[in-house]
Amino acid sequence: MEAFEAYKDFITECKKAFIDRDKEVDCLATGLISEMSAVLVGPPGTAKSGLVYAFAKGINQSYFRYLITRYTTPDELFGHFSLKALKERDSYERMTKGKMPEAQIVFLDEVFKASSALLNSLLTIMNEKEVDVGNGIRKKCPLELFIGASNEYPFDDESLGALWDRWMFRLHVDDINPMRSNNFERLIMDPDLGVVTATMDFAHIQKLRADRDSVDCRPILPILAD
Repeated sequence: MEAFEAYKDFITECKKAFIDRDKEVDCLATGLISEMSAVLVGPPGTAKSGLVYAFAKGINQSYFRYLITRYTTPDELFGHFSLKALKERDSYERMTKGKMPEAQIVFLDEVFKASSALLNSLLTIMNEKEVDVGNGIRKKCPLELFIGASNEYPFDDESLGALWDRWMFRLHVDDINPMRSNNFERLIMDPDLGVVTATMDFAHIQKLRADRDSVDCRPILPILAD
């Protein structure tokens, strides 16, 4: 119960820190406990990046964030190959320190701008939590949560179909309703907007993961099927 109460407290604090973002917090939290990827899609200025950063900071694990463009190369995310190793040992060795393969929480903003050169590497780390470090060797990554965000859906590009399929949790993020309660006033005046001071001990996350398979989902199966 201690782990569950800590989880509820952290989620509640995250929701309080943002306006109209309860579903988004639940999406990230469900992805974290289930060890599945989550993507947020919606117009710019809807706090997608801010929410992910605050959530990741509260979990206090190693964090890698990158803004994807059409010109982003695999080396920018996974690390470059060592010229020294190539010259001295004729060996391809990827230098992953400080890059995505070393992170426990990964956030790729504008992820659907990924070029074809990136796609296979992204699919591998999302599916298998592994990365090619050179010389035909794959390295296991400490990835705990993979999050993506985008201002637009990838449906106009067939090459992104496999990437879209890999997100277990997908959520559309709408603009806030300025007429609801004091949303607009808080947006303009609240100095603590987006600030999450609560933290979540990773031991509690591991406990919840250990307990998840004992949850009886039969009562909601008809809803899921529908």
